[in-house]
Amino acid sequence: MRFAMLLRSRLSGNLTLRKRFLIVFLLLGVTPSVIIGFTGYRSGSQALMNNATRTIAGALDQSVSNTDFMFDELQNRVTALALDNDLNRLLAGPDPILGSEKLNQNRLLAHIMQRYLGQSFPLYSAQIVTDSYTYSLNTLLPYEPTRRPSIVSAAKRSGGELVWIPTYDYLDMQGLSELRSAKVDYRYLFSAVRPLGTVSIPLPEGGYIQYPQDKQLPVLVIYFQADIFETMLQKALDYKGLEYLVLTNDGTVIKASEALQSNKVLQKQFLSMSDESGVFTVNGRKTLVSKANMLSTQWKIVTLVPAKEIVSGVSLIQKVSFWFGLLLLIISAGIAVLISSWITAPLNRLLQGVRRTGHGDFNTLVKVGGSHEFVVLMNGFNEMNDRIQRLIQENYLRAINEKDAEIMALHVQLNPHFLYNTLGTINWMAIDNEQSEISTMIVRLCDMMRYTAKGFERFVTFKEDLQWLDNYLYIMSNRFVGKFETRLQIAPELHHVLVPKLFMQPFVENAILHGFENIEQGGILSISCRLVNGMVQCEIRDNGEGMPADKVRSLLGGAAGAGGIQNTFRRIKLLYEDNCSVDIKSQEGAGTVIVMEFQANV
Repeated sequence: MRFAMLLRSRLSGNLTLRKRFLIVFLLLGVTPSVIIGFTGYRSGSQALMNNATRTIAGALDQSVSNTDFMFDELQNRVTALALDNDLNRLLAGPDPILGSEKLNQNRLLAHIMQRYLGQSFPLYSAQIVTDSYTYSLNTLLPYEPTRRPSIVSAAKRSGGELVWIPTYDYLDMQGLSELRSAKVDYRYLFSAVRPLGTVSIPLPEGGYIQYPQDKQLPVLVIYFQADIFETMLQKALDYKGLEYLVLTNDGTVIKASEALQSNKVLQKQFLSMSDESGVFTVNGRKTLVSKANMLSTQWKIVTLVPAKEIVSGVSLIQKVSFWFGLLLLIISAGIAVLISSWITAPLNRLLQGVRRTGHGDFNTLVKVGGSHEFVVLMNGFNEMNDRIQRLIQENYLRAINEKDAEIMALHVQLNPHFLYNTLGTINWMAIDNEQSEISTMIVRLCDMMRYTAKGFERFVTFKEDLQWLDNYLYIMSNRFVGKFETRLQIAPELHHVLVPKLFMQPFVENAILHGFENIEQGGILSISCRLVNGMVQCEIRDNGEGMPADKVRSLLGGAAGAGGIQNTFRRIKLLYEDNCSVDIKSQEGAGTVIVMEFQANV
């Protein structure tokens, strides 16, 4: 707005018409280009962001679904392994003593594990941990065979099911501190553990395989590298700047990209966020964030892709818009020079006539000439001067008539004063005779008459109008003693809001005179007004006779004979146009509810 005012002041200064045309045409040429470029960039960016959000969310869901399928299949294979007859025979039998016996048993157990777990799963290794020895699927992991890993304790709480262990330091667990300085690919692993021998395994010759009661049950431990999540996500989401976070429901990090590994604040935010994908501001940058839940492990996966990587291709639109705008600028400059020269000559004649008219010479006539448009313009100028002369005379006569009308209005205002003075005399008579009720009613009636008689303003404060309505209800309650009671709920913030004068009176009067017409007592008139989102909401409710549906339709439809109610409808509509609504709900024998809503003006 400030720029527009500054531009207008510059154009209305001492610039020649030709320069003004040049500036205007340059603006007309450049502005569309800027708008088109900006709009194209915004819409293109938004479209790319929306498509990318859906694509990333879909790819993440598909990748998580594939991983869940793989882990579910692993669960099935582990269940089958736990029921293997040969495996349970070996584990339930006597523990091997000699080294050669242990190696032979490890070979047999590894062969069985290989048969079920095989190469179809991206596991790193697998072990069966017994009281006295640990048997391994392969030799990828260094370990002490007689050392019982701490993670096997989780199997006791599994109830015979597969339990997932979040990422841990394998070297710490195995006590291999001497390897800390070495770069090994098995330092950070996550695992799945399951106890074996929890179900009875039947023997072909009859009976069941029995595990010794004095030993702990063997535990199957499957090791995975946490890097499989990185491989999975980078394969599914090939975006530059991709960040990711895999964590448990309690916030334990399974795997994270470098930027998120140590950022505890973001980890906590992502843990509590909803599962909806969208564009969020992360570390001051717009970022596409997607979240998915793994059903198999109950872990959460969050991915982040910088928005700038998505919209980088839109920069081409900016370059095209720049060159297009430059071309329009050159063309507009040439057109502005030609048109300004063609227009200036006849306008100079018109300008001279305008100057003479500006000095009060309304008899000035401009010599008509030039193109058709200038002929029309100059004829219009000459006709304007003639009309101005006539309007001056007409306005002079109108001013005289308005003065006469004001004098008449002053005479008319003298009449109510006689009535106020008379009511004042009656009030003092009532006070002298100790008729306080009569005195109160007279005072309230005088207040009502002064309020309705003063001016013809369209708006008054809600507090003023409420005071008048309170006086009206007091008089009506004394007129119909015991017939009804009034309940008011008015929000204090409405007191200074401007409302149409007497906008509730017709509805209140209709409820009292018609709604409670056939009852002697028990009538309840509730008036509730509040301020909601910049709108005044008023509800007038009674428990009277109600109205039939055709009567309600006629009131809302503007049928004739509706009296003050319909006048109030029209007045509110004229004052607020589309920023208002009036609704009537009524049922015979069940009362009437009138709801008005219009814009709050202060």
